[in-house]
Amino acid sequence: MSKMPISMSEHFSRADSIRGITQEKPKATEETQSGQATFGEFFLDKLEEVNELNLEADNLVQQAVAGKDVSPHTTLIALQKADISFRLLMSVKERIVQAYQEVLRMPIG
Repeated sequence: MSKMPISMSEHFSRADSIRGITQEKPKATEETQSGQATFGEFFLDKLEEVNELNLEADNLVQQAVAGKDVSPHTTLIALQKADISFRLLMSVKERIVQAYQEVLRMPIG
């Protein structure tokens, strides 16, 4: 059974759907009181950065296709940055899922 690839926009829409869950403020802990962001906030910030890189690359490609004066080198670099950051984000997501599944497999008691 092969997995069907899904588009980046579908990944981001899925991430946006969980944003409502994470919008609830966590109970104040020592770490959040010291001004540090929680892991969820950090992950969502990085998700937004990846989305911005993707939008920037998409914009450059659209400009190049429209015939505007855009450097092919700049366009390719932006595409590579977006691709690498997206792959890294997916790797981190997979590791988070694996860690969660391992916690679920831990015996209680």
